[in-house]
Amino acid sequence: MTPAEAEPLVSVESLIAVLGAAGLGTILGHLLAAAKDRREVRSRALAAIQHVEELRWAPFDARELSAAMRDAGAALMLARVPRAVTRRYLLCAHAASIVSKDDYDQFPTPEGGGLPGNLDELVALAGRAALAVVWNPWIGRLRAYFLLARATRLEAAVPAGSSVANALTAAKRRAIT
Repeated sequence: MTPAEAEPLVSVESLIAVLGAAGLGTILGHLLAAAKDRREVRSRALAAIQHVEELRWAPFDARELSAAMRDAGAALMLARVPRAVTRRYLLCAHAASIVSKDDYDQFPTPEGGGLPGNLDELVALAGRAALAVVWNPWIGRLRAYFLLARATRLEAAVPAGSSVANALTAAKRRAIT
């Protein structure tokens, strides 16, 4: 008999029985269930961010935007996104909604409600930081740190008294900490 024709030393059925008897089947079952739960939490966090992004452009319903931002904060916290990252995203999104509304009030046309480039980039950096942590909780934290450091430098370069600086100040005053 050649080695290829020989029966395996351990069959799959006996291996499963041994693992089950050792309690490893239960552990593997919990790990698989936890992975499914993490995917569901990530999905809810991504959907919440998308909902805020859709609602923050003027014209918008302030109550609906406020509820969406609360839901996004809760979803990001459940997805284990650090509080600083969550707070920065929600702050930037709120400031962008203020500027968008002010612009739309001045120019009530389909083109109204735009954002200055530096505020648009601030929101994008904060959003990318939150998404980085949602997608990859450990490496994403490091990436989020660098993205938020870049956002902090960009925010520091905003001229005092500009619409962006005023909106960021107003958003910070209304922020839930």
